[in-house]
Amino acid sequence: MARAKKPAMPTENSPAKSPARQLGGLGKDDENPLLLRIQRILAVKRHVRHQRMFGGIAFFLHGNLVVGLWKGGLIARIGPQQAASALLQPQVSEFQPTTSGRAMKGWVVIEGGALAGPNQLEQWVALSVEFVETLPIKPDNEEPLEEWVERSLRFA
Repeated sequence: MARAKKPAMPTENSPAKSPARQLGGLGKDDENPLLLRIQRILAVKRHVRHQRMFGGIAFFLHGNLVVGLWKGGLIARIGPQQAASALLQPQVSEFQPTTSGRAMKGWVVIEGGALAGPNQLEQWVALSVEFVETLPIKPDNEEPLEEWVERSLRFA
């Protein structure tokens, strides 16, 4: 029996949807306030996609993971130097996605309570975007190779 196709991810040409559904239907996460805030912050960027990862939702910019929701907080890829200073803050910890106890270098977890104030989430996302934009562009699994090469050359 043939398997049903996955629903297509929203594209720039997709018809407008309510803010809660713009991410392509993530079930119970659709109404998560942090999820909606991240989506609004990243809406100004092109080549952003999302997927379930680490038991949460991860956002990718140019194929590189930038931020995500994990265990009620935000994971942020900010680079090793920024992470060292960020870890001095009380509600920030190393990102350890597995039980091995090994932290991912350059990644931090910010507790949800530390993101409630005005501009706090925006600042963490901006810091993450700033770091990820320094990384090489990765091809999107759904993007034809020719388009990826053309896009990569535009940003080189």
